[in-house]
Amino acid sequence: MPTALYSNSRGMSQLHKLRLFRSTANPKITQRSCAVEKFCVSLQNVKLITKYQEQNYSNMYTIKKIFFYLAVVLIVAVSASSCSPVVRTAVVKSYPAVAQEQVTVYWDRSEVPENSEELGAIVVTDGGFTTQCDSLTVINLVKQESGKMGGNAALITEHKRPSIWTSTCHRMWATALKTNGLQLPKSDTSTPTTILPKPPRAHSRVRFVANLGYGFRTAKISPDLTPDERKDLEQRMSGLVWEAQVTYFFQDYMGIGLDYCGYYATSSYPTYLTDMPSVSGILNTSDIMTYIGPALIVRTPFKKWVFDYSFGMGYFDYTSKGTLNDFTASSNGSTLGVKYGVGASYKLDEQLEIGASLQLLGGLLSKYSVTDFYGMTKTVTRDLEQREGLGQFRLMVGLRYNIK
Repeated sequence: MPTALYSNSRGMSQLHKLRLFRSTANPKITQRSCAVEKFCVSLQNVKLITKYQEQNYSNMYTIKKIFFYLAVVLIVAVSASSCSPVVRTAVVKSYPAVAQEQVTVYWDRSEVPENSEELGAIVVTDGGFTTQCDSLTVINLVKQESGKMGGNAALITEHKRPSIWTSTCHRMWATALKTNGLQLPKSDTSTPTTILPKPPRAHSRVRFVANLGYGFRTAKISPDLTPDERKDLEQRMSGLVWEAQVTYFFQDYMGIGLDYCGYYATSSYPTYLTDMPSVSGILNTSDIMTYIGPALIVRTPFKKWVFDYSFGMGYFDYTSKGTLNDFTASSNGSTLGVKYGVGASYKLDEQLEIGASLQLLGGLLSKYSVTDFYGMTKTVTRDLEQREGLGQFRLMVGLRYNIK
């Protein structure tokens, strides 16, 4: 249930108008039931909220700083080993190595010497956090790899220039050649060689992720709650979390994904109905939060490890439901959610990885509906400083399945 209803005096005045429960003299339930004076149709005693807007953001801001520093450390650690472009080769035939300075680069097939021999394919691409990837550096890498195969020439078959949508690097595909030094006439447009196909991508195009773990609510509990209400609420300050994600990588190190996340927590509270004192028992409350939305994912492989960072925004739904014997009350609302995440996984084989992730999921609820135990529904709207904090800090482990 939303938590802002205990945030200040204005919220409390509304609560007393909607009061549903009353404390009891029954010694078995008096200790826990004394809190229900503030329990309205929406089971308001189970929520956490900040008293002012600054409190609503304080814990979230602290967690965001933690994630920011984690991301910085991750990027620095990984980029230290990936500042240069990634070079991949497919060798068909080799000869004694040739110095890089003796390798000639051709940009047009018509200029390649006749009867040139193909030695292999070369690909120079972005390493995810690559910085040294200007055109001259990439060309020299092509020449270097051709020379290692014993080639004295290289034909550039494809050249992709930097783009804000794909990569900030020059990327080149080339064929290593051993030539006899004879040039074809400029007017001859025939193709003197059959260009080898590009080597397959080094990393998967599609990745499925399934995670399970434990989550913690990040907003503060309102100081207006009684000790018993606080104890009841603390049971739902943490709970089971899960995530399912599918990502399409439009290049080896960057992709667009769809995230589905959930949070589930429960609590128990002894009480009775004010209008029907004979109806008493344990009030069982469950909180369910779900999030779905797109995400931008950046990954950086390093030997057997894969590090990733994600950011997304989407639909964030909140539902709380309470049952007392045969009576049920609930509240529901939705808002915009924001999700951050950093993670690392270890490759078990080419397709399967096992990994762990730290995530922050946040949202502020300003409007929700409340249905009491008698079926009456009410819509509650919160002012800016009274919005409900739905933030979570999530620790999860799981599997990743890759498809080339």
